[in-house]
Amino acid sequence: MKRRALVPLLLLALSAACSAPLSGPTGASPVAARAATPTPKPTPTPTPTPPALSLTSIFGDSKPDLAQYDQSQLRVIIATGDVIPAREVNYQTVLKKDWAYPWRQTADYLKTGDLLYINLESPLIKACPIIHGGFKFCGDARAIAGLDYAGVNVANLANNHLTNFGPAGTNETQILLSKHGIGMSGLGLYEIRDIRGVKFAFLGFNGVGVRIDRAELKREIDLVRPKADVVVVSFHWGKEYELLRSRVPGSHPTIRERSATSRSTTGPISSSATTHTGYNRWRSTTATSSPTRTATSSSTRCGHRKRARGWSAATPFTARGWSASTTGRW
Repeated sequence: MKRRALVPLLLLALSAACSAPLSGPTGASPVAARAATPTPKPTPTPTPTPPALSLTSIFGDSKPDLAQYDQSQLRVIIATGDVIPAREVNYQTVLKKDWAYPWRQTADYLKTGDLLYINLESPLIKACPIIHGGFKFCGDARAIAGLDYAGVNVANLANNHLTNFGPAGTNETQILLSKHGIGMSGLGLYEIRDIRGVKFAFLGFNGVGVRIDRAELKREIDLVRPKADVVVVSFHWGKEYELLRSRVPGSHPTIRERSATSRSTTGPISSSATTHTGYNRWRSTTATSSPTRTATSSSTRCGHRKRARGWSAATPFTARGWSASTTGRW
Protein backbone atom coordinates (compact mmCIF):
# COMPACT_ATOMS: atom_id res chain seq x y z
CA MET A 1 0.00 0.00 0.00
CA LYS A 2 2.81 2.47 0.90
CA ARG A 3 4.75 1.76 -2.32
CA ARG A 4 1.67 2.41 -4.51
CA ALA A 5 1.05 5.76 -2.79
CA LEU A 6 4.52 7.01 -3.74
CA VAL A 7 3.93 6.75 -7.50
CA PRO A 8 1.35 9.61 -7.80
CA LEU A 9 3.57 11.86 -5.64
CA LEU A 10 6.58 11.34 -7.89
CA LEU A 11 4.54 12.06 -11.05
CA LEU A 12 3.19 15.23 -9.46
CA ALA A 13 6.68 16.47 -8.62
CA LEU A 14 7.92 15.83 -12.18
CA SER A 15 4.94 17.64 -13.64
CA ALA A 16 5.54 20.70 -11.48
CA ALA A 17 9.21 20.78 -12.40
CA CYS A 18 8.45 20.70 -16.15
CA SER A 19 6.03 23.61 -15.90
CA ALA A 20 8.29 25.96 -13.89
CA PRO A 21 10.03 28.95 -15.63
CA LEU A 22 13.54 28.17 -16.87
CA SER A 23 15.09 31.44 -15.63
CA GLY A 24 14.46 35.15 -15.22
CA PRO A 25 11.38 36.90 -13.95
CA THR A 26 9.55 36.97 -17.32
CA GLY A 27 10.39 33.51 -18.62
CA ALA A 28 11.98 34.97 -21.83
CA SER A 29 14.41 32.85 -23.85
CA PRO A 30 18.12 33.75 -23.29
CA VAL A 31 18.67 33.47 -27.05
CA ALA A 32 15.89 36.00 -27.76
CA ALA A 33 17.25 38.33 -25.08
CA ARG A 34 20.70 38.33 -26.64
CA ALA A 35 19.26 38.97 -30.13
CA ALA A 36 17.39 42.06 -28.94
CA THR A 37 20.60 43.79 -27.74
CA PRO A 38 21.69 46.38 -30.44
CA THR A 39 25.18 45.98 -31.97
CA PRO A 40 27.24 49.16 -31.45
CA LYS A 41 28.26 50.87 -34.71
CA PRO A 42 31.93 51.76 -35.24
CA THR A 43 32.75 55.47 -35.00
CA PRO A 44 34.07 56.79 -38.37
CA THR A 45 37.52 58.32 -38.39
CA PRO A 46 37.18 62.09 -39.00
CA THR A 47 38.64 63.36 -42.27
CA PRO A 48 41.63 65.61 -41.54
CA THR A 49 41.27 69.22 -42.66
CA PRO A 50 43.91 70.02 -45.32
CA PRO A 51 46.17 72.99 -44.63
CA ALA A 52 45.33 76.39 -46.05
CA LEU A 53 46.78 77.04 -49.50
CA SER A 54 49.12 79.90 -50.29
CA LEU A 55 51.71 80.84 -52.89
CA THR A 56 54.40 79.92 -50.39
CA SER A 57 53.07 76.39 -49.95
CA ILE A 58 52.42 75.95 -53.67
CA PHE A 59 55.89 76.94 -54.82
CA GLY A 60 57.76 75.62 -51.79
CA ASP A 61 59.59 72.34 -51.48
CA SER A 62 56.52 70.40 -50.24
CA LYS A 63 53.76 70.67 -52.83
CA PRO A 64 50.16 70.40 -51.56
CA ASP A 65 48.12 67.34 -52.52
CA LEU A 66 45.15 68.84 -54.36
CA ALA A 67 43.23 65.58 -54.02
CA GLN A 68 42.63 66.52 -50.37
CA TYR A 69 40.59 69.57 -51.32
CA ASP A 70 36.98 69.90 -52.41
CA GLN A 71 37.23 69.72 -56.20
CA SER A 72 34.10 71.84 -56.62
CA GLN A 73 36.00 74.69 -54.96
CA LEU A 74 38.89 74.62 -57.46
CA ARG A 75 39.02 76.99 -60.43
CA VAL A 76 41.50 75.86 -63.07
CA ILE A 77 43.38 78.38 -65.22
CA ILE A 78 45.72 77.02 -67.89
CA ALA A 79 48.31 79.61 -68.92
CA THR A 80 50.55 79.04 -71.93
CA GLY A 81 53.91 80.52 -72.71
CA ASP A 82 54.66 82.38 -75.92
CA VAL A 83 52.18 81.65 -78.71
CA ILE A 84 53.89 82.70 -81.97
CA PRO A 85 51.90 81.95 -85.13
CA ALA A 86 54.67 83.61 -87.17
CA ARG A 87 57.62 82.70 -89.40
CA GLU A 88 57.68 78.95 -90.14
CA VAL A 89 54.51 78.31 -88.13
CA ASN A 90 52.67 80.86 -90.23
CA TYR A 91 54.17 79.39 -93.41
CA GLN A 92 53.08 75.86 -92.55
CA THR A 93 49.52 76.86 -91.60
CA VAL A 94 49.14 78.87 -94.81
CA LEU A 95 50.63 76.02 -96.85
CA LYS A 96 48.35 73.42 -95.26
CA LYS A 97 45.39 75.82 -95.06
CA ASP A 98 44.85 74.33 -91.62
CA TRP A 99 44.63 77.10 -89.03
CA ALA A 100 44.26 74.60 -86.16
CA TYR A 101 47.47 72.79 -87.21
CA PRO A 102 49.75 74.26 -84.48
CA TRP A 103 47.20 73.39 -81.77
CA ARG A 104 46.15 69.85 -82.61
CA GLN A 105 48.53 68.05 -80.25
CA THR A 106 47.68 70.18 -77.22
CA ALA A 107 44.10 71.43 -77.74
CA ASP A 108 42.41 68.58 -75.86
CA TYR A 109 44.45 69.26 -72.74
CA LEU A 110 44.14 73.02 -73.03
CA LYS A 111 40.36 72.67 -72.95
CA THR A 112 40.34 70.84 -69.60
CA GLY A 113 40.56 74.02 -67.50
CA ASP A 114 37.99 76.67 -66.68
CA LEU A 115 39.94 79.33 -68.58
CA LEU A 116 42.81 79.38 -71.10
CA TYR A 117 45.23 82.33 -70.91
CA ILE A 118 47.89 82.69 -73.62
CA ASN A 119 50.76 85.07 -74.32
CA LEU A 120 50.13 86.05 -77.96
CA GLU A 121 53.54 87.16 -79.25
CA SER A 122 52.60 88.00 -82.79
CA PRO A 123 50.07 90.34 -84.39
CA LEU A 124 47.39 88.69 -86.53
CA ILE A 125 46.92 90.72 -89.70
CA LYS A 126 45.41 90.17 -93.15
CA ALA A 127 48.48 91.39 -95.05
CA CYS A 128 51.03 89.29 -93.17
CA PRO A 129 53.89 88.37 -95.53
CA ILE A 130 55.57 84.95 -95.47
CA ILE A 131 58.71 85.44 -93.38
CA HIS A 132 61.09 82.54 -92.73
CA GLY A 133 63.49 84.18 -90.31
CA GLY A 134 64.39 87.30 -88.43
CA PHE A 135 62.67 88.90 -85.47
CA LYS A 136 59.77 90.74 -87.04
CA PHE A 137 56.72 88.58 -86.32
CA CYS A 138 53.24 88.44 -87.77
CA GLY A 139 50.64 85.76 -88.35
CA ASP A 140 47.83 85.48 -90.88
CA ALA A 141 44.57 86.87 -89.51
CA ARG A 142 42.93 83.54 -90.34
CA ALA A 143 45.04 81.99 -87.56
CA ILE A 144 42.36 83.30 -85.20
CA ALA A 145 40.52 80.07 -86.04
CA GLY A 146 43.29 78.18 -84.26
CA LEU A 147 42.79 80.25 -81.10
CA ASP A 148 39.07 79.48 -81.28
CA TYR A 149 39.81 75.79 -81.77
CA ALA A 150 42.04 75.69 -78.69
CA GLY A 151 39.45 77.54 -76.61
CA VAL A 152 41.52 80.64 -75.84
CA ASN A 153 39.67 82.96 -73.45
CA VAL A 154 42.23 85.70 -72.69
CA ALA A 155 45.36 86.76 -74.58
CA ASN A 156 48.22 88.74 -73.08
CA LEU A 157 49.57 91.33 -75.53
CA ALA A 158 52.39 92.71 -73.38
CA ASN A 159 55.52 91.37 -75.06
CA ASN A 160 58.24 92.51 -77.47
CA HIS A 161 56.70 91.23 -80.74
CA LEU A 162 52.93 91.91 -80.69
CA THR A 163 53.65 95.48 -81.85
CA ASN A 164 56.11 94.51 -84.63
CA PHE A 165 53.77 95.84 -87.34
CA GLY A 166 53.13 99.15 -85.64
CA PRO A 167 49.95 100.68 -84.26
CA ALA A 168 47.94 99.56 -87.31
CA GLY A 169 48.88 95.91 -86.83
CA THR A 170 48.27 96.10 -83.10
CA ASN A 171 44.87 97.71 -83.58
CA GLU A 172 43.87 95.15 -86.23
CA THR A 173 44.83 92.34 -83.85
CA GLN A 174 42.86 93.82 -80.97
CA ILE A 175 39.75 94.24 -83.11
CA LEU A 176 40.07 90.65 -84.36
CA LEU A 177 40.42 89.21 -80.85
CA SER A 178 37.49 91.27 -79.62
CA LYS A 179 35.25 90.03 -82.44
CA HIS A 180 36.02 86.46 -81.37
CA GLY A 181 35.24 87.08 -77.71
CA ILE A 182 38.87 86.81 -76.60
CA GLY A 183 39.76 89.16 -73.76
CA MET A 184 43.09 90.99 -73.65
CA SER A 185 45.64 92.05 -71.05
CA GLY A 186 48.66 94.32 -71.42
CA LEU A 187 49.27 97.45 -73.49
CA GLY A 188 47.00 99.32 -71.10
CA LEU A 189 44.23 96.72 -71.19
CA TYR A 190 42.88 94.45 -68.48
CA GLU A 191 40.30 91.68 -68.55
CA ILE A 192 37.93 90.46 -65.82
CA ARG A 193 36.30 87.03 -66.04
CA ASP A 194 33.86 85.35 -63.66
CA ILE A 195 34.62 81.65 -63.12
CA ARG A 196 31.74 80.07 -61.22
CA GLY A 197 31.24 82.99 -58.91
CA VAL A 198 34.91 83.99 -58.50
CA LYS A 199 36.12 87.05 -60.40
CA PHE A 200 39.63 87.01 -61.90
CA ALA A 201 41.40 90.09 -63.24
CA PHE A 202 44.18 89.69 -65.82
CA LEU A 203 47.02 92.18 -66.29
CA GLY A 204 50.11 91.97 -68.50
CA PHE A 205 53.57 93.59 -68.52
CA ASN A 206 56.58 93.33 -70.82
CA GLY A 207 60.13 93.38 -69.50
CA VAL A 208 62.05 92.34 -72.62
CA GLY A 209 64.12 95.24 -73.91
CA VAL A 210 62.56 97.59 -71.35
CA ARG A 211 62.26 97.79 -67.59
CA ILE A 212 58.90 97.00 -66.03
CA ASP A 213 57.45 100.16 -64.57
CA ARG A 214 56.77 99.14 -60.98
CA ALA A 215 54.73 102.26 -60.29
CA GLU A 216 52.45 101.41 -63.22
CA LEU A 217 52.34 97.77 -62.10
CA LYS A 218 51.10 98.80 -58.67
CA ARG A 219 48.69 101.35 -60.15
CA GLU A 220 47.00 98.78 -62.38
CA ILE A 221 46.78 96.20 -59.60
CA ASP A 222 45.19 98.87 -57.42
CA LEU A 223 42.80 99.70 -60.24
CA VAL A 224 41.45 96.16 -60.72
CA ARG A 225 41.64 94.85 -57.16
CA PRO A 226 38.22 96.23 -56.08
CA LYS A 227 36.67 94.58 -59.15
CA ALA A 228 38.09 91.06 -58.68
CA ASP A 229 38.66 88.37 -56.08
CA VAL A 230 41.98 87.30 -57.66
CA VAL A 231 44.45 89.34 -59.71
CA VAL A 232 46.61 87.42 -62.20
CA VAL A 233 49.64 89.28 -63.58
CA SER A 234 51.43 87.97 -66.68
CA PHE A 235 55.09 88.97 -67.10
CA HIS A 236 57.01 88.65 -70.36
CA TRP A 237 60.67 88.98 -69.42
CA GLY A 238 64.16 87.58 -69.66
CA LYS A 239 66.81 87.78 -72.37
CA GLU A 240 66.49 86.00 -75.69
CA TYR A 241 68.35 82.69 -75.76
CA GLU A 242 69.96 83.22 -72.33
CA LEU A 243 69.49 81.00 -69.29
CA LEU A 244 68.23 82.86 -66.24
CA ARG A 245 67.01 81.66 -62.88
CA SER A 246 63.48 82.21 -61.59
CA ARG A 247 61.28 81.51 -58.60
CA VAL A 248 58.13 82.10 -60.64
CA PRO A 249 56.53 79.24 -62.64
CA GLY A 250 57.33 80.19 -66.21
CA SER A 251 56.40 78.62 -69.49
CA HIS A 252 59.97 77.81 -70.44
CA PRO A 253 62.60 75.93 -68.47
CA THR A 254 65.35 78.15 -69.89
CA ILE A 255 63.98 81.42 -68.54
CA ARG A 256 63.19 81.93 -64.89
CA GLU A 257 62.66 85.30 -63.28
CA ARG A 258 62.02 86.69 -59.81
CA SER A 259 58.45 87.54 -58.81
CA ALA A 260 57.52 91.18 -58.50
CA THR A 261 54.59 90.38 -56.21
CA SER A 262 54.78 89.81 -52.50
CA ARG A 263 51.39 88.57 -51.39
CA SER A 264 49.23 85.59 -52.20
CA THR A 265 46.36 87.47 -53.84
CA THR A 266 48.31 88.44 -56.94
CA GLY A 267 49.31 85.37 -58.91
CA PRO A 268 52.38 85.80 -61.13
CA ILE A 269 52.65 84.03 -64.48
CA SER A 270 55.80 84.44 -66.57
CA SER A 271 56.61 83.92 -70.22
CA SER A 272 59.97 84.50 -71.83
CA ALA A 273 61.87 85.59 -74.88
CA THR A 274 62.82 82.11 -76.11
CA THR A 275 61.58 79.72 -78.75
CA HIS A 276 60.38 77.08 -76.29
CA THR A 277 56.70 76.55 -75.63
CA GLY A 278 54.80 75.12 -72.72
CA TYR A 279 51.90 75.71 -70.41
CA ASN A 280 51.09 76.11 -66.74
CA ARG A 281 48.06 74.83 -64.89
CA TRP A 282 46.84 77.12 -62.14
CA ARG A 283 44.18 76.28 -59.59
CA SER A 284 42.56 78.85 -57.36
CA THR A 285 40.57 77.77 -54.33
CA THR A 286 37.82 79.75 -52.65
CA ALA A 287 35.25 79.17 -49.96
CA THR A 288 32.33 79.97 -52.22
CA SER A 289 29.94 77.60 -53.96
CA SER A 290 28.06 79.99 -56.22
CA PRO A 291 26.21 78.72 -59.29
CA THR A 292 28.10 78.70 -62.58
CA ARG A 293 28.20 82.01 -64.43
CA THR A 294 29.99 82.82 -67.66
CA ALA A 295 31.59 86.22 -68.11
CA THR A 296 31.91 87.67 -71.60
CA SER A 297 33.07 91.14 -70.62
CA SER A 298 35.35 92.91 -73.07
CA SER A 299 38.85 94.00 -72.15
CA THR A 300 39.01 97.39 -70.48
CA ARG A 301 41.66 100.03 -70.91
CA CYS A 302 43.46 100.97 -67.69
CA GLY A 303 42.61 104.54 -66.75
CA HIS A 304 44.96 106.62 -64.64
CA ARG A 305 44.24 106.50 -60.96
CA LYS A 306 46.07 107.20 -57.74
CA ARG A 307 49.20 105.08 -57.35
CA ALA A 308 48.63 101.91 -55.35
CA ARG A 309 50.27 101.51 -51.95
CA GLY A 310 50.61 97.73 -52.09
CA TRP A 311 48.65 94.50 -51.93
CA SER A 312 46.16 93.07 -49.45
CA ALA A 313 45.24 89.50 -48.56
CA ALA A 314 42.49 87.70 -50.52
CA THR A 315 42.07 84.44 -52.41
CA PRO A 316 45.16 82.16 -52.44
CA PHE A 317 46.36 80.24 -55.47
CA THR A 318 47.15 76.61 -56.13
CA ALA A 319 49.22 75.74 -59.18
CA ARG A 320 50.54 72.83 -61.13
CA GLY A 321 52.42 73.10 -64.37
CA TRP A 322 54.05 71.17 -67.16
CA SER A 323 56.40 72.22 -69.91
CA ALA A 324 56.46 70.81 -73.41
CA SER A 325 60.26 70.82 -73.38
CA THR A 326 60.93 69.31 -69.98
CA THR A 327 59.56 66.58 -67.75
CA GLY A 328 59.75 68.81 -64.68
CA ARG A 329 56.55 69.50 -62.75
CA TRP A 330 55.86 71.85 -59.89
